[in-house]
Amino acid sequence: MKTLKVVLLLVFLSSAASSALAQQLTFSFINPSFGGSPLNASWLMQSAQVQSDYKQKEASTTDKSDSELDEFAKNLNNQILYSLSNAIIQKQFGTDNKLKEGVYNIGKYRINIGSGSGGVTVTIFDNSTGNQTQVTVPNY
Repeated sequence: MKTLKVVLLLVFLSSAASSALAQQLTFSFINPSFGGSPLNASWLMQSAQVQSDYKQKEASTTDKSDSELDEFAKNLNNQILYSLSNAIIQKQFGTDNKLKEGVYNIGKYRINIGSGSGGVTVTIFDNSTGNQTQVTVPNY
């Protein structure tokens, strides 16, 4: 009798355990951008910020004092480059012949101007980065 009770108890427990394991699995998104709960947004943002290695560069006091001088140099370089490009356009499409072939050093740029069979070739070399751009203005 005692063994029958133990067997019945084991059968009952095994059937209860199997019904508990046999539940339906459901999937839902966590990220609110993909349809998840909007209440998860702050948790996701905080988790991303903790894992981030990005550090913002703080502005130093020397950057502020040099910024006006740097801005002046940039403006001067831009005006010279504008005048140079205007001279190239006038030489090709106008009657003005002010532009001379050669190499010009303007700020951090080295500009080589030469003429060829296709027109005026302007090669701009950035001394600070090593990048180079070549523009050909065709004969008109």
